[in-house]
Amino acid sequence: MQNLGRKYTVVMLIIANTLFAQNPVYFQTTIEDGLPSNEVYSIIQDQKGFIWIGCDAGIYKYNSVKFQSFKNKVQKTKALTGLTLSRSGKIYAYSFNGQIFYVENDSLKTLTKWEGKISNIVCDNNYNLWVCGDNGISAYNEVTHQWTNYSDFDLDHKKDQYTFTHSCKLKKDNTISFISPNGITTINKQQQTLIPFEFLNPKPSGEFILESKNESTWLISVTDGLCYNLIGNKFQPYESLFLKNALTNSKVTNVKLLKDGNLWICTYSGIICYNSNLDTGKVFYSNMAFSDVIYDTEQNYWMTTLHDGILRLANINSKTWNTNSGNLTSNKILKTE
Repeated sequence: MQNLGRKYTVVMLIIANTLFAQNPVYFQTTIEDGLPSNEVYSIIQDQKGFIWIGCDAGIYKYNSVKFQSFKNKVQKTKALTGLTLSRSGKIYAYSFNGQIFYVENDSLKTLTKWEGKISNIVCDNNYNLWVCGDNGISAYNEVTHQWTNYSDFDLDHKKDQYTFTHSCKLKKDNTISFISPNGITTINKQQQTLIPFEFLNPKPSGEFILESKNESTWLISVTDGLCYNLIGNKFQPYESLFLKNALTNSKVTNVKLLKDGNLWICTYSGIICYNSNLDTGKVFYSNMAFSDVIYDTEQNYWMTTLHDGILRLANINSKTWNTNSGNLTSNKILKTE
């Protein structure tokens, strides 16, 4: 009877735990494993399969064994972020004080003739680097080495008084979309179009993050959980009970549409995986602050955090029970039945 009681208790504990979202098994890389810094901002995979990170300590290439550092004498600060891969194979990044760098032939070089603060960068398929910031958006062509600047977003043929842009994204038709002062601007073959959006007063455009890929375009606020989806030529409020609950009291740092078909939202209180077709999702690792996520060519997830290094997941459907997930009082498990 005593053994039956024990088995019943174990079964009830298992049933109770399945009612709560469990975190997938992950492999963590921190400074104890050779990671230059636990504060990681950006991550990409290059054409040869190498993983690149931008972090508090600079830019590094990872070959699954060690991290290779790249430095430049004119760097004013170590920290680099915003990694993007160009058509020519260069890795671009920028510093928080407005310097732009790129890696070529295993050397970190600086891109000159740039002034102003930077909010983000992205490369297109026509050898252009697009730079968003205080002075509008500019395109640098790797072939001609020429800059093209855009600062008229209300299309009145005059430079706007307020020209801050950010969240620049590349779509599959080589169209560039980004948040401009009065809505979402797209540039295709140097032709601009504007999708108006009234940013909530007193929330400026900088309080929103744009993610646009293929036929899906999202606009998500940083702090209050508001979500919008582009329907036709207008942004409509997106109603989802899951997203509303998941984003409550969360601060968003990044939004990514990955090849797995899911919308991933990085926050200071976990990372959200959302399937818009099923209106279902999960919040993973709510005790960590996330900054970026990619889905590599071998179908692994790489997640960067602001305090806990890098997490690599081979399968988001695998589960783990430990003290971090709040399901066990101790990680010293001696026996299961």
